[in-house]
Amino acid sequence: MSTRLLGCFLVDVMTGLAQSPVINDGGVVNAASYANLAGPGHALGRGSIASISGKDLSSSAALAGSYPLPTKLNGTAVTVGGLPAPLFYVAKDQINFQVPALC
Repeated sequence: MSTRLLGCFLVDVMTGLAQSPVINDGGVVNAASYANLAGPGHALGRGSIASISGKDLSSSAALAGSYPLPTKLNGTAVTVGGLPAPLFYVAKDQINFQVPALC
């Protein structure tokens, strides 16, 4: 598991891989503006779309093919503030997810 603190929320990435995933420094951003979500005043907006960049985030690329979005995709899961995040896309170096609406 790899963890980053974003404001008052912890973002965790869990995979089924033997090696631990790594989230890059500044690697959690708003998917529309690419604004770093870890800086002061950059809160995670409920329902917004965010992107994680790093290493060993998934064994291979996978795209969500249905709605509601899955909270586990290709063995990868993300939690925000302890809540499962819906996933759009996972790959070895990137995850696109929706911030849970109840955060």
